Amino acid sequence: MNVASPPSRSRFSAAFGRLLSIAWSRLPELAILLVALGLRLTMAKTFKPQLGYDFVDHWGYVEWVATHGSIPPVGLNFGSYHTPLYYTLGALLRVLGLGPDGIRALSFAFAFARLLILWRALELFLPGAGQRTARRAALALAAVLPTAVHLDAMLSNEPLSTLLCLAAIMGMPRLLRGAASRRAVVGTGVLCGLAVLVKISGFVLAGALVVAFGIMVYRRRFDRHQTFLRGVGPTVAVCALMAVMSGWFFVRNVVLYGQASPMSYDTIAKQMQRPFEKIPYLDRRSLGFFVGGSKEIFADPYFPTATGSPSARFWPVLVASTFVDYYAYGFGPSPKPGEPGGERNGRALSMTTLSLSRISMAGGAVIALITVLSLLVCLRQLWRTGDERIVLLLVPVLAIAGQIHFVTQFPDDNMGPIKGAYVQFAAGPLFAMFGVGINWLWRRSAAGRLAAVVVGGGALLAVSAYVFYCRLTPLFR
Repeated sequence: MNVASPPSRSRFSAAFGRLLSIAWSRLPELAILLVALGLRLTMAKTFKPQLGYDFVDHWGYVEWVATHGSIPPVGLNFGSYHTPLYYTLGALLRVLGLGPDGIRALSFAFAFARLLILWRALELFLPGAGQRTARRAALALAAVLPTAVHLDAMLSNEPLSTLLCLAAIMGMPRLLRGAASRRAVVGTGVLCGLAVLVKISGFVLAGALVVAFGIMVYRRRFDRHQTFLRGVGPTVAVCALMAVMSGWFFVRNVVLYGQASPMSYDTIAKQMQRPFEKIPYLDRRSLGFFVGGSKEIFADPYFPTATGSPSARFWPVLVASTFVDYYAYGFGPSPKPGEPGGERNGRALSMTTLSLSRISMAGGAVIALITVLSLLVCLRQLWRTGDERIVLLLVPVLAIAGQIHFVTQFPDDNMGPIKGAYVQFAAGPLFAMFGVGINWLWRRSAAGRLAAVVVGGGALLAVSAYVFYCRLTPLFR
């Protein structure tokens, strides 16, 4: 007599079988994610949160909120001008008795969530077997990018900002196409509003959305009216939700300080900025700063190389601070007692760290070149067709434009205004562009495949060697 299996067991078996099938077909991606998570977890043991960028300022903000239950005055420290969401979360944990290490654990959680969302985004926007190489190359770069691994271990608002911004931009192309549900539109608006409440750089999302909508309406000459009608409602709704959620903070600033978004340069750092205020905005940086290169950065990719007038250079420092711990904030191991080493920015580094830094800088320059070329080609194609996916690429373009404006308005290089960390909130599409460039080479010809392996793979290997040495060496000391 045959006895049928219970329906619940059959459903469970079918679901488990599908899960195994998905996992088996994505073993490389799972392996990359495990490496990414492992690299970041090494930081929990070998990198104290006190070593991170502006720890004293971030911690001071958290302590103020935990103690006073209010937003600190903008002149409390160099970071107290930030919007308050991250620090409120940190203050809640502080009230529960957690210290810097416990609150820093939020950064690891946000990083893990971001990597999973990035994986999903790559499968959504680079679908099919033909884009498999692109997805894996993009995910591999995200896994080992030095500034991302470093930033994910800091007590800072940046990891939450990068998570929210990536989640928000994923829904924007569908929204512009008019295919998003009301729930999806509200969700995107809420994510954008939360992103601004974590860091004002979240306004870049609204800027990219509005500019992309304008491009679509302008370029779709034979469907202009319908394109406008489909996209105007969702675009206005997202911007309105962002304004409603975050506008109170900027109104409060106007009431208290007379400015919507006062910064440390308007208060605690005003004395440092005052000499530059006498110089016209367009004269604060030379032409060479924007278009010049630096040979020295490859020999010594650490501060103060390529900073300070007249030799300051934007792009070399941006690349160095993305692929190397340019400001020497504890990412690489110091020499053992009696071991030869070198000092950078007041911190000792082992000779191996210095050597691998140069290799990573060279590899990073190649990766940056592939990424930028792919970005320009894809921007041109999406511009010609008025494709809604252009919003994804406008986010990093506007983010870098904002960074250029910031370092022009506040040109004191001793304050470290140029950091690859500052554009990580917009890095998701850039990872994809690197993958697209590698995939184009891989599929073009046998010579292209060789170039993808030797050039692209070699550059990624150079960066990985630096990261693995810096992160694994301290575990065995």
